[in-house]
Amino acid sequence: MTVFSTLLYIALVAAFLFIAYLVVRSRYKKAGPDEALIVYGRRKLTGRKVRDERGEVESFRIVRGGGTFVWPAWEAAETLSLKMTTLDIDLKRVYTVQGVPINVKAVAQVKIKGDIDHIRRAAEGFLGVPPQQIQGTIKETVAGHLRGIIGTLTVEELYRDQRRFQERVREEANLDLEGMGFEFKSFVFQEI
Repeated sequence: MTVFSTLLYIALVAAFLFIAYLVVRSRYKKAGPDEALIVYGRRKLTGRKVRDERGEVESFRIVRGGGTFVWPAWEAAETLSLKMTTLDIDLKRVYTVQGVPINVKAVAQVKIKGDIDHIRRAAEGFLGVPPQQIQGTIKETVAGHLRGIIGTLTVEELYRDQRRFQERVREEANLDLEGMGFEFKSFVFQEI
């Protein structure tokens, strides 16, 4: 073996290792503490698996606050934000049980719960959906419950016991939010 062929061999090995490093680096995806990485496209063969309600293994995996290698050509990955979202709810002319129209302004803070089951629910419904559309869906859900509850109360009840009114809205809307993977962090009225 000549010196030239040895140098060529070393250069080819170095180039191969460098290209392999670039491929691995470009396919290693990370999720921060405020986001979840949803990797989909093939069944996970090793490690902790995501299971549905029946206990069957899902064809995706969830990485939260860490990283994973995403196999080229077999898998893809998207991030799902776990950050707090503030919703300004402004309802005009909502009728009480007495038929009196009132205006209500409220602020709700919601976020995706951090456990795997809730992240899975949120991913199934909202992965790849723009944040404004997610906020709109949640806002309409909470506003619908707010309208429904206002329709069962009198004006006096609304003013007299606002804390109970807030708790009732939280309780009723929370069931729907849970189904979407979200939770209330706070809900307060600004103005009635």
